[in-house]
Amino acid sequence: MVRPIKMGLDYFPLDTDIDTDDKLAVVIGKYKNQGFGIVVRLMMVIYRNGYFYPWTEREQYAFATKVNEEVETVRQVVEDCLMWGFFDQEQYEVNEILTSKGFQKRYNLATDRRKGAEIDPAHNLLTVNVDNNPEQVELMPAETPQKKRKEIKENICTRFEEFWSIYPKKAAPKDAEKAWAALIKEKAQINDVLIAARSYAEECKREKRDKRFIKLPATFLRQDRWKDHLPEEIEPVIGSEEQAAFDEWVRGGNAPSNFVYSP
Repeated sequence: MVRPIKMGLDYFPLDTDIDTDDKLAVVIGKYKNQGFGIVVRLMMVIYRNGYFYPWTEREQYAFATKVNEEVETVRQVVEDCLMWGFFDQEQYEVNEILTSKGFQKRYNLATDRRKGAEIDPAHNLLTVNVDNNPEQVELMPAETPQKKRKEIKENICTRFEEFWSIYPKKAAPKDAEKAWAALIKEKAQINDVLIAARSYAEECKREKRDKRFIKLPATFLRQDRWKDHLPEEIEPVIGSEEQAAFDEWVRGGNAPSNFVYSP
């Protein structure tokens, strides 16, 4: 009987000066020992799994329950880790996993003599030799972000597509879609959400805000955070005819704040 390939590690190195890592400065500064503890526990599950850990809504709640922390606190810690490069932003946006070059390098060193323990090409952030060419090149993911987004858009509702096209940061679409579904379930005023998204996008463009400091779509949608970006003068659209006119206005790429209803 063939023994199954073991992917995870039983232990991993933890540098004695990890708490001075620049990539963790904001997390430790904002969340103190609580944030540092969450990061270490994330490192544990990553190495236990191998070199990455899936980070969809399911894993977020499971992890938060396991470490006895509020899920929103855990999400904020992870977002800061992504923003400052402790985890790789692109791998999270494309594959919804937490990993980095450092994790993968240490994993390779630990499994050097272990047959079959290889990094998925779609996840690989390390340099490799191609066709025995001594020149080192970056191994690109097998699936491009554009292709993946196209496939995702084919399976989501029209109103979410409207939000997605407006929002200034295209990241973690599956998580965003779940947050959107929760809004639908809560019977939120979707037109107001679109207005808020447009307003936030205009704000980010006007201030030339760095992508790192733009909220993830799911973060914007959860816990009514979108309401913080509703223009004060905008009132919810009421009435079926007015609603239809507003929908057509937004679909045409116009700014919701400029909508004027004329019966």
